[in-house]
Amino acid sequence: MQITKYELSFDPEQTLEVSVDCEILSVTSCDGGIVLWAAIDPDAPLTEQTFRVVAKETDMPDYNECMYIGTVVVRYTLAEIPCHVFVKAEEIEC
Repeated sequence: MQITKYELSFDPEQTLEVSVDCEILSVTSCDGGIVLWAAIDPDAPLTEQTFRVVAKETDMPDYNECMYIGTVVVRYTLAEIPCHVFVKAEEIEC
C-alpha cells in the first residue's frame, strides 16, 4: 500500500480512477485547492469513484447516495470557502 494524493476540482461532481481496494484517509486544502489522500495498492486494478464537492447548503447530496468524507476550508482571494466532500456510496469499495 502507498499513500497517494488526488487533486479535486471545485466542480460539483467529478470522477477519479482509484485502486479497487483504496482506503480514503482524509481531505485537506493545499495551495488554494482540495486534496484527497488515499491509501492504495499500486498493483491493484483501477475503478472509477464519483466525488461531490459542495460549497453551499442548497447543493447537499442525498445521504442515501453519498458518504461524507470531510470538510476543508479553501482560501480564495480574500474569502474562506468551506467545501464539503462526499463519495457516491454505491461506489465505495473499501
